[in-house]
Amino acid sequence: MAALRILILFSAVALALSNPPKRDKCPRDMEWSDCIRCTDRCGNKDAFCAQSCTQGCKCKEPGYLLDRDNKCVPKQKCPSPPPPNNSCPKGAVLDNCVGCSAYCKTKKPCGYSCTQGCRCTQKGYVIGPANTCIPEGKCPRW
Repeated sequence: MAALRILILFSAVALALSNPPKRDKCPRDMEWSDCIRCTDRCGNKDAFCAQSCTQGCKCKEPGYLLDRDNKCVPKQKCPSPPPPNNSCPKGAVLDNCVGCSAYCKTKKPCGYSCTQGCRCTQKGYVIGPANTCIPEGKCPRW
């Protein structure tokens, strides 16, 4: 019976250590959110907004944005955005935080990532295989 108690206690401790509360993982100037749709970053004219929620950390203070080092800074302290890049197709703009939803889907799975890239300005349009903005419904089926 003592061995069973030890096994149960060991299992409970192992489970607690392997699944720490996510809320404790946020840096000091951030807080946990169960539903983040928009990622406010320095240099973005408009926030990148996804159709579905993601869980994660966000800046606690209103008016604060994430900088390149993923630290919360007041909007006024954001560095100046880089000069416009003309490599984006017609109807698209350079954005500091573009996720997979800005492009036609590929065979490879794509998790949420925030990288600099182009996004189409017209709602419902994505960048297609020919590097042009096309309606999302016209993307090739893989």
